[in-house]
Amino acid sequence: MLPLKSFYFIRHGETEWNRQGIIMGQQDIPLNTTGIQQAHHARKILEQENFSTIYTSPLQRAYQTAQILSDGLKKEVISENLLKERHWGQLEGLSRTCIKDKEITVDNLPVDAEASINFEARILRVLCQILTLSDIPPLIVAHSGVFITLVKMLGYPFLRTANCIPFLFKPPQQETHPWIVCNLSGQQDL
Repeated sequence: MLPLKSFYFIRHGETEWNRQGIIMGQQDIPLNTTGIQQAHHARKILEQENFSTIYTSPLQRAYQTAQILSDGLKKEVISENLLKERHWGQLEGLSRTCIKDKEITVDNLPVDAEASINFEARILRVLCQILTLSDIPPLIVAHSGVFITLVKMLGYPFLRTANCIPFLFKPPQQETHPWIVCNLSGQQDL
């Protein structure tokens, strides 16, 4: 269970592999021009928010996004290995349409792929560590798989995000209430 503390989250900016529908996993792909522009736009949104440290996946696409955010906001950036995207093994580098054609599902992943239960445990562990250390809400820069796992843990199994959309996560006021997930961009097509 996550500590009941607010935090911010943003998925990295776009890469060429995102644009082409290629599975990245832990492949270290940089931002493309659109991704860089998205990060600059997100920085303008986050200027209005009060967050502390930026914790980021060390993969280029996330780290570049964090650096662009930090450059304008003067926040410390801490690289956190456990925030890496899920490792998809032999599926990395293949197009999503190719995967659908092969009828690959969560139940028949390649043996070298990271199991869902291990990925979810890793994400929960790192988020608990980060939130325990933070008095002021931190900003987490990571990946779509991390976002999907996070919102699933909080009871929102169908919530997804586009690249570089900042979110604020607020803990429930009472145990019986859900976490509040605020899209700070105003975009509805997530």
